[in-house]
Amino acid sequence: MPLREAALIAPDGTTVPATYINVTDNPSLATGTWSLSNRWGEAAGSNNALAALALPNMQAGAALRANEQLLAMVSRADIPLPDPVAYRRDWRNWRIRLVFGTPPGELQTLEIPAPEPPPG
Repeated sequence: MPLREAALIAPDGTTVPATYINVTDNPSLATGTWSLSNRWGEAAGSNNALAALALPNMQAGAALRANEQLLAMVSRADIPLPDPVAYRRDWRNWRIRLVFGTPPGELQTLEIPAPEPPPG
């Protein structure tokens, strides 16, 4: 289900809502070259590490291409820290509230522990 809301919950109950939420349905990544005139086409030459993929004659210059797709929904949320020093000191008592779903259907709320701050 898509992420609809995200918030950081402080130990005193104060909520900090996400400033950005992005949901991508079935994200995909295309790699390789799109045409023989693209310089990536030279990657399939007989004088490099991809030589095993090269076929003799005209196929040696063929384009390599791949497409990967994740059959899931990927959500990203950015939540600014109101007080990074207080968070670092007491992060184990902070929570993250996530709300998933598509209105007017039922929404599901999940609370998870807040992540440990990075070292430093």
